[in-house]
Amino acid sequence: MLYQTLASSTLLAAQVMGSWSSGGGKILQDERNPWFLKRHGSIYYCIVNEQSKSGLSDDEANTSIRESYFWWQDQFRLGSYPEQSYYLAENEIQQIACDNEAHSPDIIFQFAWLSERQRDYLSSPEKFVSIAVRTSYDAQLMKGKGFIYVRPQGSFHDNKAHINWQDKAKLNAVLSHEWGHVFGIPHSNTTNKVMSRDFVESIVLNQNELHWQNNVFIVNKNPLGDLPRFGCYADFTRKDAVSHFFGIFEPWDCLGFKLNSKSIEIWISHSHNVFHGGRPIGEIRFLHESRQLIPVDRIWFPDQQTQFQVSERRFWGPAYKIREVSGTYRKYGDPYQRPVGLILDPSKDDPLFRDLKISGILDGRFIVNVLHELK
Repeated sequence: MLYQTLASSTLLAAQVMGSWSSGGGKILQDERNPWFLKRHGSIYYCIVNEQSKSGLSDDEANTSIRESYFWWQDQFRLGSYPEQSYYLAENEIQQIACDNEAHSPDIIFQFAWLSERQRDYLSSPEKFVSIAVRTSYDAQLMKGKGFIYVRPQGSFHDNKAHINWQDKAKLNAVLSHEWGHVFGIPHSNTTNKVMSRDFVESIVLNQNELHWQNNVFIVNKNPLGDLPRFGCYADFTRKDAVSHFFGIFEPWDCLGFKLNSKSIEIWISHSHNVFHGGRPIGEIRFLHESRQLIPVDRIWFPDQQTQFQVSERRFWGPAYKIREVSGTYRKYGDPYQRPVGLILDPSKDDPLFRDLKISGILDGRFIVNVLHELK
């Protein structure tokens, strides 16, 4: 991989000037724990920004920090990434001065700037586009502190790559990746996902067409993240049958799905970007739902911790939520409601269209997967 990103778990408090931790058969214990849980209250952060090198104003940097945090809040609250939304990304975040006497910062966001100590630690900081480093961990409070570094803009790697942080979508995407590590989420082995191992590399190498609109990522016309809110897709085996199922009697090029907490809104568009010229045509309402949790990672409870009762589980952590739903589909303006079943399975590490299975009756025949199995 040309460029490196490191998870928040790469540093332990006792290793601040030691060697990097690595994979294999070692005991991870608290290395992958989130830096913050809801009970820790506000997260205080400060910004160190060398504007002549980052190309960003302090306000622009702060906006992207906050928007990328709120993107995770949205993901957690939908319950489609980790199940425990009431523990992660529920903190209020407050910007303070880095020399604040009342509160020392929990995270320092460093744009195009590193201290000499940090440079020595990273050894070759030019290899990093961004990195989240946990520098301390209070085992009693189960709370970490650290910094997130974002490299200067401009050309690098022998002029084979160029970064312009005025491209807000890319900056927000890179910061979202690092926030994910702050929440204890490790790299995934898939591509085109926020927490993919090669995600930051693919962003800076312009391998993906990236947009940031309405607090939603889109990459190559597909959403980013394991179960995003909005997707728009045009490749169907039987487009006519899909139109028939959803009651679409007009030309369309793109079918979109907007995921809400208790429904999915169906959109159509005459372009491949549902945000331009698209409109909603109907809605699937969730009536009954069952959920199955698939662990993503675990949180280690140190012996010294005082945040949880002894009776609680030793390991606790984020989990994918597979949702099996029975509901009804109704085209707007039409009183008829069609019974449907849904399976939302983000553990498959595919975009929303591939995660979403819709079943129902069409022309007297039960269809297991309306979007993929109509022939």
